[in-house]
Amino acid sequence: MSTLEPREQSLEIGAPVFNGQPEDYWVGRIETADPALRQSLFDAAAKLRGQAYLELGYVSPDRVDHKGREIDDDDARSIHFTALERLSDGTSRIVGNSRLITKDSLDNPLPIERYFPEAFADNPIQPGFVEVSRLIAVHENPRLRHKIALALIRSMIKHTVPMGIHESYCIVEDPLLRLLNSIGIPAEPLGEPKFIPDQNGLLKPVRMEHVRSIDPEYMEQIGKTAMRNFFFDGGHGSDGFYDDSFIRKNHELR
Repeated sequence: MSTLEPREQSLEIGAPVFNGQPEDYWVGRIETADPALRQSLFDAAAKLRGQAYLELGYVSPDRVDHKGREIDDDDARSIHFTALERLSDGTSRIVGNSRLITKDSLDNPLPIERYFPEAFADNPIQPGFVEVSRLIAVHENPRLRHKIALALIRSMIKHTVPMGIHESYCIVEDPLLRLLNSIGIPAEPLGEPKFIPDQNGLLKPVRMEHVRSIDPEYMEQIGKTAMRNFFFDGGHGSDGFYDDSFIRKNHELR
Protein backbone atom coordinates (compact mmCIF):
# COMPACT_ATOMS: atom_id res chain seq x y z
CA MET A 1 0.00 0.00 0.00
CA SER A 2 1.31 3.41 -0.85
CA THR A 3 0.40 7.01 -1.32
CA LEU A 4 2.09 9.88 -3.10
CA GLU A 5 -0.30 12.64 -2.06
CA PRO A 6 -1.43 12.48 1.58
CA ARG A 7 -2.98 15.74 2.70
CA GLU A 8 -1.10 15.91 5.99
CA GLN A 9 2.31 17.56 6.13
CA SER A 10 5.68 16.00 6.85
CA LEU A 11 6.96 15.63 10.41
CA GLU A 12 9.77 17.64 11.94
CA ILE A 13 12.30 15.60 13.89
CA GLY A 14 15.16 16.59 16.14
CA ALA A 15 17.66 14.01 14.89
CA PRO A 16 20.92 15.76 13.87
CA VAL A 17 21.30 13.94 10.56
CA PHE A 18 22.90 16.65 8.42
CA ASN A 19 25.60 17.97 10.78
CA GLY A 20 27.03 20.54 8.41
CA GLN A 21 26.62 18.61 5.17
CA PRO A 22 25.92 20.98 2.23
CA GLU A 23 23.06 18.99 0.72
CA ASP A 24 19.45 19.40 1.82
CA TYR A 25 18.19 15.79 1.54
CA TRP A 26 19.14 12.38 2.81
CA VAL A 27 17.61 9.14 1.45
CA GLY A 28 18.45 5.62 2.48
CA ARG A 29 18.13 2.72 4.86
CA ILE A 30 17.52 3.60 8.47
CA GLU A 31 20.02 0.92 9.49
CA THR A 32 22.84 2.92 7.86
CA ALA A 33 22.23 5.86 10.18
CA ASP A 34 24.21 6.42 13.35
CA PRO A 35 22.96 3.86 15.91
CA ALA A 36 21.89 6.71 18.20
CA LEU A 37 19.53 8.00 15.48
CA ARG A 38 17.92 4.79 14.27
CA GLN A 39 15.09 4.54 16.79
CA SER A 40 14.09 8.19 16.41
CA LEU A 41 14.12 7.83 12.60
CA PHE A 42 12.00 4.68 12.76
CA ASP A 43 9.55 6.35 15.17
CA ALA A 44 9.26 9.39 12.90
CA ALA A 45 8.64 7.17 9.87
CA ALA A 46 6.01 5.18 11.77
CA LYS A 47 4.32 8.45 12.83
CA LEU A 48 4.30 9.62 9.21
CA ARG A 49 2.63 6.34 8.28
CA GLY A 50 0.01 6.79 10.99
CA GLN A 51 -0.60 10.42 10.11
CA ALA A 52 -0.94 9.86 6.37
CA TYR A 53 -3.00 6.67 6.53
CA LEU A 54 -5.41 7.98 9.14
CA GLU A 55 -5.96 11.15 7.09
CA LEU A 56 -6.64 9.14 3.95
CA GLY A 57 -8.76 6.52 5.71
CA TYR A 58 -6.40 3.66 4.88
CA VAL A 59 -6.29 2.41 8.47
CA SER A 60 -8.64 2.58 11.43
CA PRO A 61 -7.64 4.54 14.58
CA ASP A 62 -6.96 1.33 16.50
CA ARG A 63 -4.04 0.65 14.14
CA VAL A 64 -2.18 3.69 15.51
CA ASP A 65 -0.51 3.44 18.92
CA HIS A 66 -0.39 6.01 21.72
CA LYS A 67 2.69 7.62 20.15
CA GLY A 68 0.90 8.11 16.83
CA ARG A 69 2.84 5.32 15.12
CA GLU A 70 1.36 2.90 12.59
CA ILE A 71 3.31 -0.31 13.14
CA ASP A 72 2.61 -3.98 12.49
CA ASP A 73 4.17 -7.42 12.80
CA ASP A 74 5.86 -7.11 9.40
CA ASP A 75 8.10 -4.29 10.61
CA ALA A 76 10.33 -6.80 12.38
CA ARG A 77 11.18 -8.58 9.10
CA SER A 78 11.45 -5.42 7.01
CA ILE A 79 14.26 -3.23 5.72
CA HIS A 80 13.18 0.35 6.39
CA PHE A 81 13.97 3.38 4.22
CA THR A 82 13.35 7.06 4.80
CA ALA A 83 13.83 10.46 3.19
CA LEU A 84 14.75 13.55 5.20
CA GLU A 85 14.81 17.25 4.30
CA ARG A 86 16.89 19.86 6.10
CA LEU A 87 14.99 22.94 7.22
CA SER A 88 16.30 26.51 7.33
CA ASP A 89 16.58 26.54 11.13
CA GLY A 90 18.90 23.54 11.09
CA THR A 91 16.30 20.96 12.07
CA SER A 92 15.03 18.31 9.68
CA ARG A 93 11.77 16.72 8.71
CA ILE A 94 10.81 13.35 7.32
CA VAL A 95 9.34 13.62 3.83
CA GLY A 96 9.25 9.99 2.74
CA ASN A 97 9.12 6.45 3.94
CA SER A 98 9.12 2.92 2.56
CA ARG A 99 10.01 -0.62 3.56
CA LEU A 100 10.86 -3.97 2.02
CA ILE A 101 9.15 -6.88 3.76
CA THR A 102 11.40 -9.93 3.40
CA LYS A 103 9.82 -13.37 3.15
CA ASP A 104 11.67 -15.34 5.79
CA SER A 105 10.02 -18.75 5.34
CA LEU A 106 7.38 -20.55 3.30
CA ASP A 107 5.24 -20.67 6.44
CA ASN A 108 5.21 -16.89 6.78
CA PRO A 109 3.58 -15.49 3.62
CA LEU A 110 3.97 -11.91 2.47
CA PRO A 111 0.92 -9.63 2.76
CA ILE A 112 0.33 -9.87 -1.02
CA GLU A 113 -0.01 -13.64 -0.64
CA ARG A 114 -2.50 -13.25 2.18
CA TYR A 115 -4.61 -10.70 0.32
CA PHE A 116 -4.39 -12.40 -3.09
CA PRO A 117 -3.91 -16.13 -2.37
CA GLU A 118 -5.38 -17.07 -5.74
CA ALA A 119 -2.41 -15.43 -7.51
CA PHE A 120 0.08 -17.69 -5.74
CA ALA A 121 -1.85 -20.93 -5.26
CA ASP A 122 0.44 -22.90 -7.58
CA ASN A 123 3.59 -20.80 -7.26
CA PRO A 124 4.22 -19.34 -3.78
CA ILE A 125 6.80 -16.62 -3.41
CA GLN A 126 10.10 -18.12 -2.31
CA PRO A 127 11.96 -17.09 0.87
CA GLY A 128 14.32 -14.17 0.32
CA PHE A 129 12.02 -12.26 -2.01
CA VAL A 130 10.56 -8.95 -0.91
CA GLU A 131 7.38 -6.92 -0.99
CA VAL A 132 7.49 -3.13 -1.30
CA SER A 133 5.27 -1.61 1.35
CA ARG A 134 4.34 1.69 3.02
CA LEU A 135 5.73 3.91 0.28
CA ILE A 136 4.86 7.49 1.20
CA ALA A 137 6.16 10.75 -0.24
CA VAL A 138 4.99 14.08 1.17
CA HIS A 139 5.97 17.57 0.15
CA GLU A 140 4.12 20.79 -0.63
CA ASN A 141 6.08 20.99 -3.89
CA PRO A 142 4.64 18.34 -6.27
CA ARG A 143 7.90 18.16 -8.23
CA LEU A 144 9.89 17.32 -5.12
CA ARG A 145 7.20 14.92 -3.90
CA HIS A 146 7.57 13.01 -7.16
CA LYS A 147 11.37 12.96 -6.89
CA ILE A 148 11.25 11.81 -3.27
CA ALA A 149 9.13 8.83 -4.32
CA LEU A 150 11.57 8.04 -7.13
CA ALA A 151 14.56 8.35 -4.80
CA LEU A 152 13.01 5.88 -2.36
CA ILE A 153 12.25 3.45 -5.18
CA ARG A 154 15.82 3.78 -6.45
CA SER A 155 17.22 3.21 -2.97
CA MET A 156 15.21 0.01 -2.57
CA ILE A 157 16.20 -1.28 -6.01
CA LYS A 158 19.89 -0.53 -5.51
CA HIS A 159 19.79 -2.37 -2.21
CA THR A 160 18.13 -5.53 -3.53
CA VAL A 161 19.74 -6.03 -6.95
CA PRO A 162 23.27 -6.71 -5.62
CA MET A 163 21.69 -9.35 -3.38
CA GLY A 164 20.39 -11.19 -6.45
CA ILE A 165 16.80 -10.05 -5.89
CA HIS A 166 15.82 -8.89 -9.37
CA GLU A 167 12.07 -8.71 -8.85
CA SER A 168 9.75 -7.70 -6.07
CA TYR A 169 6.06 -7.58 -5.29
CA CYS A 170 3.61 -4.95 -4.14
CA ILE A 171 -0.07 -4.20 -3.81
CA VAL A 172 -0.77 -0.75 -5.19
CA GLU A 173 -3.35 1.82 -6.10
CA ASP A 174 -3.55 3.06 -9.66
CA PRO A 175 -1.46 6.25 -9.12
CA LEU A 176 1.62 4.29 -8.10
CA LEU A 177 1.12 1.72 -10.86
CA ARG A 178 1.02 4.58 -13.38
CA LEU A 179 4.21 5.99 -11.86
CA LEU A 180 6.01 2.64 -12.19
CA ASN A 181 4.96 2.36 -15.81
CA SER A 182 5.96 5.93 -16.57
CA ILE A 183 9.51 5.51 -15.29
CA GLY A 184 10.13 2.25 -17.11
CA ILE A 185 9.97 -0.32 -14.31
CA PRO A 186 8.19 -3.37 -15.78
CA ALA A 187 5.19 -3.89 -13.48
CA GLU A 188 3.02 -6.91 -14.25
CA PRO A 189 -0.45 -7.14 -12.64
CA LEU A 190 -1.01 -10.61 -11.22
CA GLY A 191 -4.75 -10.37 -10.85
CA GLU A 192 -7.80 -8.16 -10.77
CA PRO A 193 -8.05 -5.30 -8.26
CA LYS A 194 -9.66 -6.15 -4.98
CA PHE A 195 -11.04 -4.04 -2.17
CA ILE A 196 -8.97 -4.76 0.94
CA PRO A 197 -11.19 -3.91 3.94
CA ASP A 198 -8.46 -3.47 6.54
CA GLN A 199 -6.62 -1.07 4.22
CA ASN A 200 -9.76 0.65 2.93
CA GLY A 201 -8.60 0.67 -0.68
CA LEU A 202 -8.92 -0.91 -4.10
CA LEU A 203 -5.54 -2.54 -4.70
CA LYS A 204 -3.87 -4.60 -7.38
CA PRO A 205 -1.26 -7.34 -6.93
CA VAL A 206 1.86 -6.51 -8.95
CA ARG A 207 5.22 -8.11 -9.71
CA MET A 208 8.02 -5.69 -10.66
CA GLU A 209 11.11 -6.62 -12.66
CA HIS A 210 13.00 -3.73 -11.17
CA VAL A 211 16.52 -4.75 -12.22
CA ARG A 212 15.89 -3.19 -15.62
CA SER A 213 15.46 0.27 -14.15
CA ILE A 214 19.18 0.48 -13.39
CA ASP A 215 20.19 -0.88 -16.80
CA PRO A 216 21.07 2.22 -18.88
CA GLU A 217 20.82 0.32 -22.17
CA TYR A 218 17.30 -0.84 -21.40
CA MET A 219 16.22 2.65 -20.32
CA GLU A 220 17.70 4.09 -23.52
CA GLN A 221 15.94 1.44 -25.58
CA ILE A 222 12.51 2.33 -24.24
CA GLY A 223 13.17 6.05 -24.51
CA LYS A 224 13.37 6.82 -20.77
CA THR A 225 16.56 8.88 -21.02
CA ALA A 226 15.69 11.14 -18.09
CA MET A 227 14.99 8.14 -15.90
CA ARG A 228 18.20 6.52 -17.10
CA ASN A 229 20.14 9.46 -15.67
CA PHE A 230 18.17 9.33 -12.44
CA PHE A 231 18.43 5.61 -11.81
CA PHE A 232 21.94 5.14 -13.17
CA ASP A 233 23.65 8.01 -11.37
CA GLY A 234 27.12 6.50 -11.25
CA GLY A 235 26.91 5.44 -7.62
CA HIS A 236 27.01 1.82 -6.53
CA GLY A 237 24.89 2.52 -3.47
CA SER A 238 21.95 4.72 -2.75
CA ASP A 239 22.20 5.71 0.92
CA GLY A 240 23.43 9.25 1.27
CA PHE A 241 23.05 13.00 0.90
CA TYR A 242 21.56 14.64 -2.19
CA ASP A 243 20.75 18.07 -3.53
CA ASP A 244 17.23 18.65 -4.81
CA SER A 245 18.01 16.88 -8.09
CA PHE A 246 18.39 13.66 -6.07
CA ILE A 247 21.10 12.63 -8.53
CA ARG A 248 24.35 14.08 -7.15
CA LYS A 249 25.55 12.08 -4.15
CA ASN A 250 28.64 13.39 -2.38
CA HIS A 251 28.65 11.68 0.98
CA GLU A 252 27.57 8.59 2.81
CA LEU A 253 25.77 8.85 6.14
CA ARG A 254 28.28 6.66 7.97
